[in-house]
Amino acid sequence: MVHERAELSRNTFQVLLVHLSHALRVHALLDHYRDPFDRLLVAQSLLEELLVLSADLRIILYPVEDVW
Repeated sequence: MVHERAELSRNTFQVLLVHLSHALRVHALLDHYRDPFDRLLVAQSLLEELLVLSADLRIILYPVEDVW
């Protein structure tokens, strides 16, 4: 666990917790894509105004800014 925290800090990454608002946004997404984890990433991206890093072309069916 100590190693993981050091890597997060070294790379200036922040942990994004899953909140109720994220889960509710997942429910409101159009049904373009059924993978629950990816849908959660899309919801978090939309609510937190974050980029999505993915090679999965189905992600771009949602109005998120995709990087890959």
